[in-house]
Amino acid sequence: MDRVLCVDNGSTDATRDVLASAPRDLPVIVGDDSWTAFEQSAKMTVLADAARRAGAAWVLPFDADERWMGQGGSIADVLRSTAAPIVVGELVNAFPDPLQDGAWRLDPMAHHDPKMAFRPMRGAVIGMGNHRVMRPGDIVPGLGIVHLPWRSFEQFRAKVEHGSRALDAAELDADAGWHWRRLGAMDESELRAAWHGMLSGEKIPENAWQPGDVTVPFSVTDSLHWDDIVAARL
Repeated sequence: MDRVLCVDNGSTDATRDVLASAPRDLPVIVGDDSWTAFEQSAKMTVLADAARRAGAAWVLPFDADERWMGQGGSIADVLRSTAAPIVVGELVNAFPDPLQDGAWRLDPMAHHDPKMAFRPMRGAVIGMGNHRVMRPGDIVPGLGIVHLPWRSFEQFRAKVEHGSRALDAAELDADAGWHWRRLGAMDESELRAAWHGMLSGEKIPENAWQPGDVTVPFSVTDSLHWDDIVAARL
């Protein structure tokens, strides 16, 4: 990517400090978002349009807990080789190993709700969660994403609290962010039970991000390739 437009939405995990200490020559523009309401679609649409006005050929709307990559080449290779204006990012999830601190287990099956990169245009709208973009044109496969939704119980609890508060402050349909609402209604003991149950294979109806029936040991490194995901499916 040629440039990253990063906005910190009230993080409490030192993300802002990490960004502030990044080398000055990195192509990263950092801003702060003090609006607490869960208006993700509107916020991401504004950022995408800022990228368009700055001359971006492609927009990849991503969260800090995602590792994007190309399927069969780099991200740049994939985007340069397609004439389509929208490229799907197939998404798989990895979760902490309940039996080994610091280790991960991958659910190698594609999550039902992928994300996507797109060529920006005036009037394009990014949907909630970055799972859709409303703009005309063909949609083709080509990208992959390893998503790390939960890293510890403390992060799980903090994210639930943040998400549920943001939804309470927004005027959205009851179905929007349903998992944040349901998890946010739990007390401490219920959240801990949900956390341990999820990592042990129990299905938690309130949780949108949880392992499937089969997971495999997985190494989360800076040099991840989509071939690693394909190999985990064999």
